[in-house]
Amino acid sequence: MYSDNKEFREIIYRAVFEVAAADGGLEEVEKNALQGLLITLDIEEDMFKYLYDEILENDVSLENCYKVLECNADMSDIEIKRL
Repeated sequence: MYSDNKEFREIIYRAVFEVAAADGGLEEVEKNALQGLLITLDIEEDMFKYLYDEILENDVSLENCYKVLECNADMSDIEIKRL
């Protein structure tokens, strides 16, 4: 239904991730389900690591941010916003 709206799919994924991690960790079955959901929602695999770092380790690296945005440090703000 929202296959053309990547931002909405990522919002859904983040919400599910936050619910799964609400107890302060992820069980193996939760990790597997979240990995499968990436495929279902057609979201890059880097999103799992990004959210894991942000939510569970509170260590979001700039490198992971660029990966999630599918850009690099050499790009201008305007170029990044066009993505």
